[in-house]
Amino acid sequence: MTVSIYGDSISTFRDMNPEGHIIYYNTDNCMRHGLADVSDTWWGKVLSEFRWELLVNASYSGSRVSGDSFPSGCSPQRMKYLKSAQMPDIILVYLGYNDFGFSVPLTSDKTDDEMSFKGAYRLMLRRLKDSFPDSKIICGTIMQNYIFYRPDLSEKLNKNSAGTPLEAYNEIIREVCSSEKVLLADLHGTGICCDTLSDMHCTKRGHREMAEAWISQLKKLV
Repeated sequence: MTVSIYGDSISTFRDMNPEGHIIYYNTDNCMRHGLADVSDTWWGKVLSEFRWELLVNASYSGSRVSGDSFPSGCSPQRMKYLKSAQMPDIILVYLGYNDFGFSVPLTSDKTDDEMSFKGAYRLMLRRLKDSFPDSKIICGTIMQNYIFYRPDLSEKLNKNSAGTPLEAYNEIIREVCSSEKVLLADLHGTGICCDTLSDMHCTKRGHREMAEAWISQLKKLV
């Protein structure tokens, strides 16, 4: 079973993403966050658990679902990187934290507005289904982060600068996955949170927690 990963910086890792893709977990950041190798990442643990083979990790640091050009998650140019010489059996999608973090509007008056989260997420799923009709697409809701050593700051991670709660973005993911008939891994719904240093980027502990949520949900779906 081959799997492609479609994510942002949380899912990048040195030497594991397509050429030209911006990564977050380079050597220095791996050291800062305690990650020694791929087996410490959430997706590495998922692949190991199910004995799946990685086809492509098409994650791109800083990317959002929304946007009218590469590297937005809804752009056809970005989706091309999900395959190599073959199509993936499964595509795991974990995108949306940057939309939340940069206060991308949840909706707009335009139905398929690439600049709103709902419009862009819908377009992303429709384009993924069109481009990968035989692949099983599974989207994860955005997990809540916390800071293990600074619990006093963790509450600030619940809302973005516009005051919009993370859960509002997750409600859209749930709604759009339902309407587009795409499988949903409700990671946020598990109640598991991810340890970070000061922002969205998981520590080794955080990746283990994220993997736990993914595995619990995937066991119900595959």
